[in-house]
Amino acid sequence: MTRVFSDEHKAKLSAAGKGKILSDEHKAKISASKKGTTFSDEHKAKLSAAGKGKPRSDETRAKIGAAHKGKRVSAETRAKMSASKKGTTFSDEHKAKLSAARKIYLESKRASQEE
Repeated sequence: MTRVFSDEHKAKLSAAGKGKILSDEHKAKISASKKGTTFSDEHKAKLSAAGKGKPRSDETRAKIGAAHKGKRVSAETRAKMSASKKGTTFSDEHKAKLSAARKIYLESKRASQEE
């Protein structure tokens, strides 16, 4: 049975938990309680849908990029990535956009090398 809280009550609960510092022991207990739990396929789909379409800030995108920089991908994964791209074609409009973006990139790269 789930309870339905008013927005005012939700705000109070949120404020009460903000700023609390958890001990390492408490964090470990929380972590242990979460280990081994699995989500249903329906729940996974809902989580996936909730995150789709939300724009990420430039700062967030930079952090994600930094986390993946230098990451080695196995040969098996590279083969799968290659296979998934086989047979796909780009529209003329998309090709033009790619070309324009590449030209801008190369111009900025040349300009930085001249300095």
